[in-house]
Amino acid sequence: MESPFVNDGCAIVYLAFKSLYPEKQVVCALDNNVYADDGTEVWGMATDPRDGGDMVVTVSANQNVNCMIETLAHELAHVAVGVEHEHDEVWKQAFDALFAEYNRIGDEMFNEKER
Repeated sequence: MESPFVNDGCAIVYLAFKSLYPEKQVVCALDNNVYADDGTEVWGMATDPRDGGDMVVTVSANQNVNCMIETLAHELAHVAVGVEHEHDEVWKQAFDALFAEYNRIGDEMFNEKER
């Protein structure tokens, strides 16, 4: 799949994720309504399927683009380390690594064009 946008932040986050965690498989989707197990509406969630298939990340389409990019990165960090890590230090390190790789890719993509 190819994005029509040269500066598609979600595509760049996914590229950063695949760069750091090439062995991890995930299916990502947008949805108008995303709910946690307790029925609370959330911006996104990572689900580990019980059948042993690929992890699924669902991101709410009801947020602005900047929030959507961060939500996708947040959920991909859960995929990287496993949902059992919640928001502990292991998860935080994965999220920070994704952020750094996202910025590295962005700098490479956009600063190169300015040269």
